[in-house]
Amino acid sequence: MDGQGASMKWFMGPMRKYADFSGRATRKEYWLFHLSIVLISAAIMVVSLILYVLDAVALGTAAIFLYIALAFGTVIPSLAVAARRLHDTNRSAWWLLIQLVPLGPIVMFVFLVLAGTSGDNDYGPDPQTSSSSSSPIAGSSAPPHPSPQSPVSPPSAPESDTRSSETPSQQASRPVIKMRDPGEHGSSS
Repeated sequence: MDGQGASMKWFMGPMRKYADFSGRATRKEYWLFHLSIVLISAAIMVVSLILYVLDAVALGTAAIFLYIALAFGTVIPSLAVAARRLHDTNRSAWWLLIQLVPLGPIVMFVFLVLAGTSGDNDYGPDPQTSSSSSSPIAGSSAPPHPSPQSPVSPPSAPESDTRSSETPSQQASRPVIKMRDPGEHGSSS
């Protein structure tokens, strides 16, 4: 697929989920959607400037109106994909309002570039591991993150071998932690 087709694929995925503020969006989906908007806007502006230079003012003005329509037409999808991106980091979409305070856009930028939580979270399944992860609607085509499991330790000697190598004085010097019975605490008369 050529560059323009790929750009349109990542643009149209979030546009199909126009006002869907639920679920999760990967970093790839979010940033490629916004990159697509920038590329389309730049193309419209270049065409508009060329038309103005060629004294085709009416067509240049039409291109400007097309640019304005694109800007207004992508406000809600941009908010929706940002909300889904925040959901991927296990944050509420209400965090979008932080952009209204000083330094808020910097905080929002950090939230948007952070990796999403692996596995399911409060907002749904991981888009990286969904079955249809090759489409921009479901997530990214990147390979799924490995699931967090307990680290595998290298094989060690059996427990009985290590104890036999300790001297009785080393065994006696270990601290002993005694657990108190929960019923023992409240039974004082």
